[in-house]
Amino acid sequence: MDQEDMKAKAMAYYQANKVPLHMQAVLNEMFHQDPPDVNGYVSQYFEALSVKPVITRVLAARSMDSKGQPAITTKVYCTLRNKEQLVGESALAIDTMLPDNAKQEDKEEEDRQRCLLVDEALRFINEEARDILCAKDPCNQQLIDEALSEVGVGTSSL
Repeated sequence: MDQEDMKAKAMAYYQANKVPLHMQAVLNEMFHQDPPDVNGYVSQYFEALSVKPVITRVLAARSMDSKGQPAITTKVYCTLRNKEQLVGESALAIDTMLPDNAKQEDKEEEDRQRCLLVDEALRFINEEARDILCAKDPCNQQLIDEALSEVGVGTSSL
């Protein structure tokens, strides 16, 4: 691609994204505002124009709770200013329902059930929930709750 083609392509790109209009607007506004931090002013101006973040990735992994029992750690990622970033992380432990003096076989059965629940939750989060949550606004909890409830799972059960 020669220099003229590159220049034409750049001009078309900037025009399609309204870059000259935005640059002119921020420079005119900044001149009238006369802020002490011109770079901060420009940064805030363009931050308001930035694409709002959406969930790009949800990852759940097996972890351990404070008692050494299987638990789940889930991480949520969004793209912010063209970079994928971790925006939230949660840990979920499934607490025991048995008293300390319960029979050993009851404790072992509860441990097996806990492992099954963790495995089921991991599968759900890493497959179904991931597909449901990706491209959603992470700040719109109502939309997220509604989307998850459509598959029969409330966010309080995760």
